[in-house]
Parts: sequence; structure tokens; C-alpha cells
Amino acid sequence: MMNDLDLAQSISDDVGAKFLLAKEVAEEYPGYCLVTLRGMCKLVCQRIIEALNLAIPNPKTAELDTLIHEVSIRTKPSSRCKDALHQLRRLGNKGAHPEDGGFNNEQLLDFARSALSHAVTALQFAHTQIFPSAELNAPISISPVDSGMKALCYRATIREEADAQYWLGKHFLAKAAALEETPEENARHHSWLFVHEIAEEKKKANYWFRLAAHQEHAAALYEHGRLLIDRIEGEQYVAMGVNNIFRSANEGNAEANAYVGHVFYHGLHDQPQDFVEARKHFEIAASEDHPSALTMLGVMYLRGEGGPANPQAAFDYTRKSAEAGYPTGQFNLSVYYWNGEIVEKNTAEALDWLSKAADQNLPDALFALAELIQDELVPGKSLADAEGVLARCMNAENAESSLRSKAAFQYARLLASHNDQLPKLTSSADILQRCYEGEDGEGELAQACVELAKLVLGHIKKLIAMRQGTAEEIVAAEWIANFFFDGSGKPIRKRSVGLDKLGQTMRELSEAKNHLSPGLYERRVLEKAAPILTAQSKGKNVPRLVCSSRSKVGRNDPCPCNSGKKFKHCCDNR
Repeated sequence: MMNDLDLAQSISDDVGAKFLLAKEVAEEYPGYCLVTLRGMCKLVCQRIIEALNLAIPNPKTAELDTLIHEVSIRTKPSSRCKDALHQLRRLGNKGAHPEDGGFNNEQLLDFARSALSHAVTALQFAHTQIFPSAELNAPISISPVDSGMKALCYRATIREEADAQYWLGKHFLAKAAALEETPEENARHHSWLFVHEIAEEKKKANYWFRLAAHQEHAAALYEHGRLLIDRIEGEQYVAMGVNNIFRSANEGNAEANAYVGHVFYHGLHDQPQDFVEARKHFEIAASEDHPSALTMLGVMYLRGEGGPANPQAAFDYTRKSAEAGYPTGQFNLSVYYWNGEIVEKNTAEALDWLSKAADQNLPDALFALAELIQDELVPGKSLADAEGVLARCMNAENAESSLRSKAAFQYARLLASHNDQLPKLTSSADILQRCYEGEDGEGELAQACVELAKLVLGHIKKLIAMRQGTAEEIVAAEWIANFFFDGSGKPIRKRSVGLDKLGQTMRELSEAKNHLSPGLYERRVLEKAAPILTAQSKGKNVPRLVCSSRSKVGRNDPCPCNSGKKFKHCCDNR
């Protein structure tokens, strides 16, 4: 029985080397694995074209999607094999540009494992085309491989291979990025030591990129240039960083060409604005499916920047971006289909592409999808689905603050519609205060937060008066209402002020517990934690807090609330 490594080697030595490397690095460097398998996919297509002598112009320089398209037309693969080739391209793009989809290392690892499976399918297809008379026994066994970390370090240090040095640099750069994603509420996030730790990881990355750049490694030149522009070695090396990126672009690196395209498009780094140059560099990057390059070309061809306007070309670049799996391209393509621009209006197609972009947590797509669901324009989706989509939009790492605020308001408004559910109303009030603060208390959205907050707090007070909720739910609602809103129901502009007041209250209660009787302490807690309920009750029975440390009281004992009555005639009846 043939194993997967032998299968890859049978296609060509280069294919075998790429597949082995992808397997070795999959667990520790999933992004590297994905990019390597995309490169292997291109080699596989070129090998099939060579073996079958297919008349395809310039297969060595053709784009991968073109190669897959041409091979699929000429060889008629099964849908499973065709999908495997496309998946290797799409997943490879995600590995090359994880920041565009907001993918973390765990997600990339899932992609890498999936890509390895697709790779075996693609290799089996290639074998049947290249060796049609050789029967391929199935299934193909999967060979275990050693971890790639040791091999990578050996290649980078002992053999001084530029590609290995580059990927060690990417390793340390990824560690710095992971540290930067530490939540702001984590106290460590604001420590000097934490900032120093991030800087040290970037310095390690810069060291390896510099070594590889000295060997004219195009990708390393780009990464080293970006770190120099970010002043990793000081202000005096910024110009060197820009020069490194231009050198990398001249070597054909897609990232560098996309960056240079933006330099010319926006007139950065003392370069004059030049749409013609920008378009040229974007087209080079787009040939490697670079997301921002594809997106920018769609915009430039639509506006006629850097050359004549060409709406069809604009649409084609957008479609290509979408089919490559980039969420921004998928979102823009959905707009084309929704508005019926360039193509015939197709609502179902628009919703399909919009959903794909939303599945990758693109904030604009999430917000647009939530709005359509609320307008009852998405079949099979309810307001509960809209709530979930808006929550994801609010928490999307790459969402702009203005969009996050709009999503937060809509989410709060949906929660407020549950005017008989205290926990949802409490969450609505909490979100409205955060949204109001995010807008600095100014503008139309901030005013909308004020108006909705007053309605929400009115419902909260009504439910508290009716005792519609557990003691914990009532206390939580009162805390939000009393510490994060003023007396008129208007959100406070600084959440920290409310948190300070809440902290002071908790400290006062902690001190009071030391010298008050259990019963009086409970009353004091209710007065502080649930003043609305306490005031409305006026001596009536109110929810009691459970004190787990209190010993059992006999029914004929004096009531611990110090009322002077026996327990059985007082609190025991409550």
C-alpha cells in the first residue's frame, strides 16, 4: 500500500519536498503549512499540464486559479478532486493573510489539518492523470512525521537556509501578535514588563528576518522592512525599511507589491501619489491572490484610477477575491448582487456571499446581515439570530469603534424588546451605557442611547416593583441602574466612575459586616444593593439574601433580625 509521502514523491521531487515540509510544520506553524500546500497545489497543476502536454500559455507564471480552471476544463475531475484543488488555494490564502480574516492559531491549525486531507485527494487525482495505467491502491496510508521545529532550527542555524530563517522570524512575530491580543482588562496588559516582552519578541523576529534578508530572501526583506518602518531599530532606519520593501517588490513578493501599491495610491513615505504605479503593483500582488490588492483593483477599475474605468474588470477582481475566500471580497460581491450592478440582481446569491463573509467575522458583513434579518429579508432567520450576529459584530477584533457602537445600540434595542425579562433588560442597560461612553456622550447615536436607556430603566423599575426576577437578578439590575446611570436615567459618561462608587459601596458593606448583626447586615445590603426595591417595599417583605455562614435558628429563638419577635412569628414566615 502506498503512503502519502510516496504518493507526493511520485508526482515530482518538488511536490514531495513541499508535502513533507507541510506535514512537518503543520502543528507548530499552521500558517506556513497552508502556504506551502498552496505552493504544492500550483506545482501539481503544472505537473499535470506538463505530463498531458496541455496547451496552456505560460503555466510557470500563470495564476493558481487560472491553472486550476484550465486543468479542470481539460481533465474533468470529480467534484471532490476539483474542490480539493480549490480548497488548497483558499486555505493557503488564509494562511498567507490570517489578519484579513481575524484567524487565530487554533483556527489556522484546523485549516492546516483540513488542507492536508485535501492535499492527499489532490495528489491522488494528479497520480491518475500522470500515470493513467498505474492502478492506485486505496486508501492511501498516512505516514507519521517528526515535529518540524527541530528541523527548522537546524536548517536556520547550522545550514543557514534563508527560508528557515524567515519562518523562525514569523514564529517570533506571531508570538508578539499573540501577546498584543491580550485583553485590555487583563492587568498584565498595562504593565511595563508586558510591553517590554512584546518588544523583545519583535526584536527576535527582526534578527532572523535580517539574516534572511541578507540573502535577498524576498519575503524576509518585506518583513524586515516593515519592522524597520515601525522603528524597531530607531528612526534613522525607517528609510532603509522602505527601501527593503521596494527591493522585495522588485523580486515579485506579493505582500511587498501590495504595500508599494498603497504607498503610491496614498502618497506615503515622501512618494508622490501615482495611480498608474499603484495599479501596476496591485496587479502584481493580485496575481498571488493578495486580498487588499484584489480589493483595491476592484475600486480603481470602478473609479477609473490609474487607467480607464472598467466596471466589468472591477467586478471580476471582486469576484476573484470572493472566490479566493477573502471576506472583504465576499462582502463586496454580495453588494454587487444585491444592487444588481454589473450582474443581474440576485438576492439569494447576495445573501450567500454575505453569509460567507459573516462566517469569517467580517464586521461590516455581520452588521449588514443583522440589519437584513431585522428587516425580515433573510429566510429562516429570526430576531434571536440577529441578536447573535450583532453580539459577534460587537466583539469582532477588527471592528472599527463606530461600527462596534452601532452594533451595540442595535443589540441593546433588540434586548430591550424583551420588556418582561429582567436579565435581558439589565444587559440592554449595561450595553447602552458602554455605547454612550464609546461615543463620548455626543452625536445622534449617543442621544439615541439616552432615549432608549430611559425606557429600559423604566421597564427595569417596573419589573423590580413586581418582584419579577430572582434576588440575584434584581440586585444585578439595581447595580446597573444605580451605579451607571444618573437619577434621570441618563448613562454616565465614564464607566470608571460607576465602578469606583460600586467598589466603595462593597468596601463599606465589608466593614459593616464586622460589627452588625446578620439580620441588620442583610437589611443594609439590600438598602445598598437594591434601593429601588427597598424603597418600594416600605416595610413589606423583600427578597432575603442567603447567608451561608449563619447557624440554624430555632423557631422559638429570638429572630436574628433584632425585631424583638420570635423567629417563628417573624422571618420564618417570610
